[in-house]
Amino acid sequence: MIALDRIAPTGIVVAVDPRPIAPAEGLRVVRGRVGDPSLVERLGEASFDVVLSDMSPSISGAYATDHARSVDLVRSALALALRVLAPRGAFVAKVFAGDMVDELVLEVQPHFTEVARTKPPASRAPSSELYVVARGFRPDARRRERPDPARAPRPDSDI
Repeated sequence: MIALDRIAPTGIVVAVDPRPIAPAEGLRVVRGRVGDPSLVERLGEASFDVVLSDMSPSISGAYATDHARSVDLVRSALALALRVLAPRGAFVAKVFAGDMVDELVLEVQPHFTEVARTKPPASRAPSSELYVVARGFRPDARRRERPDPARAPRPDSDI
């Protein structure tokens, strides 16, 4: 609902969720899962200015497993974003902190002009959630070289 508040009254939020979502003005709901091969077609031909992923895996209680699943969800969201984002668009995704985040950021970097990780002030201190924030989508960057791992932005970096 925060996204709706930010874009109202001129924009539309398209939500993808396998569960029902209550209707709201300015909200279009597409029932489905990110990663479904038919999703891009179901979203339509228009490109998006922002792809925001707040997905979370079913928690198993085994942190390494939950972290890996969280990273996989972000990779699925990124794959969707690379297909539907408008040039100079943004990608924001929640991920559980852990050893796979550096590699994940390296996967995102070639496609955007700016990439950072952040933990919003509203996030609870003990929470392991952080966000990968990428701006300046470059659709032609799909084949670019991977950046140097030493240059991956750290959690305290800002865009």
